[in-house]
Amino acid sequence: MAYVLGLAHASNIVFFTALRESGIPFAELRGAASTTFRRCLDACTPTSEEDSRLYHEIQRLNANTPGMWDAYERALRAVRDASLSDGPEGFARLMESGKDYLRE
Repeated sequence: MAYVLGLAHASNIVFFTALRESGIPFAELRGAASTTFRRCLDACTPTSEEDSRLYHEIQRLNANTPGMWDAYERALRAVRDASLSDGPEGFARLMESGKDYLRE
């Protein structure tokens, strides 16, 4: 459940928090939205409207949440490093490995 609920919730909350912290007005971002961005909004908008206390409890009470956060941070670091790399190989490997995983 740490991955099924916790990671899904956390990813959505991180997404809209990063948007808010960007300082770019939401209307401006929404006006330039791509298909992928709109899909992310479709996922995170309902999350933003949920009961924050319940979502906190889902995170806090699951003994596997710290491990989920460790995996999330490692993944975020890997994607960040690959996206900032001069060569596309590392990023391509991440994309390919994700595609392989999701096809299992």
